[in-house]
Amino acid sequence: MSKPTIYAQKMRQLSKQIFGELSDNIPSKSLIHVVAKFKNKPYYKDERFTPDFYPRHDLDRPLMTELRKMGLYHDARYDFNQLMTKMRLVRGKTKWAPKPYAKNLVEPEKATKKN
Repeated sequence: MSKPTIYAQKMRQLSKQIFGELSDNIPSKSLIHVVAKFKNKPYYKDERFTPDFYPRHDLDRPLMTELRKMGLYHDARYDFNQLMTKMRLVRGKTKWAPKPYAKNLVEPEKATKKN
């Protein structure tokens, strides 16, 4: 039986990498680490990494806002945005807002013609 070509060997190794199988040429020392890795729980099932682990931002944001109003907490990003808004107002570069549409406007032609 003939030996497979280098291309065939590399393709077999690549397909094993893609589908998560162990390749043929793993040394026995590395195999111990692989077995230990598969023995652990996956991250999405580990309680330390589930969404319950993260702080409750929906409760923290109003608290930090109140502390900022009292002067006990400084949010650098919010301070910067507030300063930029003030500077824009001083320079007269406020954001453009369209004027409200006037319903009572009459075209000049119709205003001059009377029945």
